[in-house]
Amino acid sequence: MKLAFSLFGLFLAVQAGAASLPAGLRLIETSPALAKAVALRFPGEVRVLTENVILVPAALVPEISQVSHETTGHCGGFMDITDETGHKTSVRVTEALPSLGSKQPWIAELIDDVRAPNVRDFVGAYSGNFKTRLASSPEGASAPEWLRNAWENMARKAGRDDIKVETVPGPDGYAQKSVRITIPGADPELPVVVLGGHLDSINRRGSKVAPGADDDASGIAALTETFRVLLSSQARPKRTIEIFGYAAEELGLLGSRVIAQHYQATGRKVRAVLQLDMVAYPSEAHAVTFITDNVDRELTQWTEQLYGLYVGGDVKEDRCGYGCSDHASWTRYGYPSVMPFESPMGEMNHRIHTERDTWDELLDADHAAKFVKLAVAFAAQLSGE
Repeated sequence: MKLAFSLFGLFLAVQAGAASLPAGLRLIETSPALAKAVALRFPGEVRVLTENVILVPAALVPEISQVSHETTGHCGGFMDITDETGHKTSVRVTEALPSLGSKQPWIAELIDDVRAPNVRDFVGAYSGNFKTRLASSPEGASAPEWLRNAWENMARKAGRDDIKVETVPGPDGYAQKSVRITIPGADPELPVVVLGGHLDSINRRGSKVAPGADDDASGIAALTETFRVLLSSQARPKRTIEIFGYAAEELGLLGSRVIAQHYQATGRKVRAVLQLDMVAYPSEAHAVTFITDNVDRELTQWTEQLYGLYVGGDVKEDRCGYGCSDHASWTRYGYPSVMPFESPMGEMNHRIHTERDTWDELLDADHAAKFVKLAVAFAAQLSGE
């Protein structure tokens, strides 16, 4: 497909926004290296507008994932900014993070309720119910409804009619929606605490089979177990807690960017954001690895300290590159985010984005439970003060 536009005309289209773009094209922001690699892979189809912004036919967006794997050694690495509006990084919450001394007994009690097998079982149910959860597929459009029903049933069985579970708008051009749980706080004026992971999957090799057990059914399962623990406590937090299953992460962080952009535009205040994307592959390190790029450094250091206090075990730090998961969307719009990851990037699960991303002996429920315990402590500590 040849694009009959001058580079100058395309640059003006970028400045004007998505309404000026021809149908079927997507604006992608990425690193200069990946932008160049994609353009070289698809000459005549992809145009480089600036060193890190390219114009891509919509059908080729999943191919960027494959190029990213080949050039960077891992997934992600780009954001779809086609319908982006507003100003980035204009929102900052300046509340001090609570000091961490000794364990608070009520939080330790919550953590004791975490059940590792629940994570494994939910991964099996969620990833096994769909051949793929790709945002552009019919099954991908069904996945959010399945997840909403699962979370809604949990709240109903717990007798919590104050908790709202709903689908929220996803990105333009895709049927897939995001899912949000709202656990209302006693003071609705206070900044909210956000936990999230992405609900979609992808097979970078073009196959329609993408179980996505680790990426990211494991993160969704960890959030589900976190939700169960919070429900079982019957806790009524001081601050509202929101738990998200984001749409279309694999196609450029679309679902989380739509949400973060909307929160910025409407003046929503967010105290902190925790992202869980791949939590079940322990690698040889068996360490929780905190990502250090596209995150809030102070929140990251605080969360590392929180992990040491309530969970314990080895901690490492690593970079994951441009826009590797949904935490980058929140950072882009000025909200503090943190992302603990299953392993150092060089040791990550390399079966992701293939039909072999299933739950077997390589995935570990006990390792995933570390992230549940951290998420429970994160939500409890930040929402309780």
